[in-house]
This record gives sequence, C-alpha cells and structure tokens, in this order.
Amino acid sequence: MPAKSQGQLLLEKADKKANSSTGWFSSASTKYEEAGDLYQQAANAFKIDKQFKEAGDAHAREAECREKCQEANEASNAWWNAAKAYKRIDPGRKSRRCRECCALLIA
Repeated sequence: MPAKSQGQLLLEKADKKANSSTGWFSSASTKYEEAGDLYQQAANAFKIDKQFKEAGDAHAREAECREKCQEANEASNAWWNAAKAYKRIDPGRKSRRCRECCALLIA
C-alpha cells in the first residue's frame, strides 16, 4: 500500500474535524473554522503535488465550511481558489465554482 501524501493526510484530518461532534466547551462555528483551515492546507499540498482536481475539491469543502461559519468573504475566496484549480482540468467545474463565488459576493 503506497504511503499517503501530505494532502491526503490533511484531508482526512479535516474530514474528521468537520464530522466530529462539538464538545462541551467548543462551538460548531469553531469546528468548521478549524476544518476549513485544514481543507485549505490540504488544497495547498495538493497544488504542490500538481493534483488539481483534489485541490479544487478541498477548496470547495473549505468554502462549504466557511459558509457554515457565516464567513462570506473567506468562502468566496475558497470558491475562487477552487475555480482556479479546476481551470487546469475541467472548465465546466471552473464555471460552476465561479458562479458560487459571485453569488456570495453579490449577496
């Protein structure tokens, strides 16, 4: 079994954080902020490895977390980063992510 890349390890950590239950002293917002940060780190690791689909997917998950935290600016930046990653492999996905970004900026 091949060793997991840094991006895959960070993605698993982010998934675990996003799907965890909140503790006594933490809020759902904090959970999603931390998961968003981990998704962003995973996306950057995937970009370094030139795995642009995975980078776009990680940025999209980051954006979803940012939206759950009511962080519209950060979410639109994450959607934009997803679009830039998808641009290299799938122009259709790029346009969908650009629409997500624009919808947040207009709202």
